[in-house]
Amino acid sequence: FTSVLPAEEQTMAEAFKARGYATGGFSANFIGDPRYGYGQGFDSFALVAPKDGHGAKGRAEQINTAGLAWLDSLPAGATAPPVFLYLHYMEPHIPYHPPSSILQQIVSRRGQTAERLLGVRRTQEKIDEMIAALNNPAPDLGAHQPPGPGAHPLFNDETLANIEDLYDAEVASLDAQLAELFGQLQGRGRLTNALVVVTADHGEEFLEHGLFGHGQTLYNEVLHVPLLM
Repeated sequence: FTSVLPAEEQTMAEAFKARGYATGGFSANFIGDPRYGYGQGFDSFALVAPKDGHGAKGRAEQINTAGLAWLDSLPAGATAPPVFLYLHYMEPHIPYHPPSSILQQIVSRRGQTAERLLGVRRTQEKIDEMIAALNNPAPDLGAHQPPGPGAHPLFNDETLANIEDLYDAEVASLDAQLAELFGQLQGRGRLTNALVVVTADHGEEFLEHGLFGHGQTLYNEVLHVPLLM
């Protein structure tokens, strides 16, 4: 995680900057720290820290605010430069802390809203402990035999559904914030002649092959990422 991108590597931001673009980047991903070389080519690059300071991630509304403020600081009119803006969101990545109103909407799809919401909250509190148990089988299981749901006393089909609801709520919350972002960009005339690219660095496993999260296997649930232009 602390490897540094060599200065001789050309980034996308550097390619745009060399062609006269103003370049801005705002990220909630601490791994993309400019100390590790990822700020190369950006006129302005900033990590967006979590509001609570307790291990949660920076939220999309913070990313939007920072990106729009930077756009608004650029010259306007005849002197306005073309723009490359990079926004890195972390909503679909653990830890999951979706807004309560969106989580309640997602949970209600399965019925028994009040009871299920309480169960989802309990799962949210124990999620790190459960993921660690699932992804680190006991030695006698062998390296190629993931432990499965029974590896943790609190993990069962209901727990998996709770985790999926937390993930879906984070995705839904990002959808809402992207709608807000595009509305703000449209109001500023920034979408009139723009190319919008949406992509991701990885997907998530939800026990499709016995593990949870990412970085451990090469199955499609991890590799099959969007590239929308």
